[in-house]
Amino acid sequence: MSLNSEKSSIVAIVLAAGESRRMGEAKQLLRFRGESFIRRSIDAVIDAGIEYVLVVLGANAVEVSDELAVCPVKTIVNENWSRGMGGSIACGMNAVLKNSPDIGAVLITVCDQPFVDAKALRRLINEFIGSNAKIAAAQYAETFGVPAVFSSDIFADLLAIPEDRGAKTTIKKHLRETKLVSLPEGAVDVDLPDDYRVLLEADFLG
Repeated sequence: MSLNSEKSSIVAIVLAAGESRRMGEAKQLLRFRGESFIRRSIDAVIDAGIEYVLVVLGANAVEVSDELAVCPVKTIVNENWSRGMGGSIACGMNAVLKNSPDIGAVLITVCDQPFVDAKALRRLINEFIGSNAKIAAAQYAETFGVPAVFSSDIFADLLAIPEDRGAKTTIKKHLRETKLVSLPEGAVDVDLPDDYRVLLEADFLG
């Protein structure tokens, strides 16, 4: 099977349901290098070769949905978004499996890692395809987590993540079956206004 056909069997779930309470505004809509965080994340996934992209919305669903109006993606709203990321993962997984029950793997990513671009995602996906691992997870800043690719063998565990936990719970459970891929781009995430300010200042200074 070719690399391209392998990629076609991978679906992407972009998690964008959070309230961004610590930021004080919807960070999905924050702009970086002329584009919103959520659009940057989606462009990275599509440019990495993933054709089916599902975005899980929650808080600020109307505003974020409007931002995605011209994007070739599907969206779903997790009405229970306030309970945590695990619930959004399950919401996305259930929607994906309902429409595409035979997919081979799912890429889970978020929208607040502004340096995770298509090149980084291609590296992660290719490592997954080229290994016998059931998971390929990004490794950065002395930790690991999303973005990560999960084979269909792991889907039941993704569906069972507690609502207030994240994908890292499943990665830890299957660490011996996980390929950790150096992805320093994932080390920068944006949770606080100061994080965003530092990001913009550093980018301006080059």
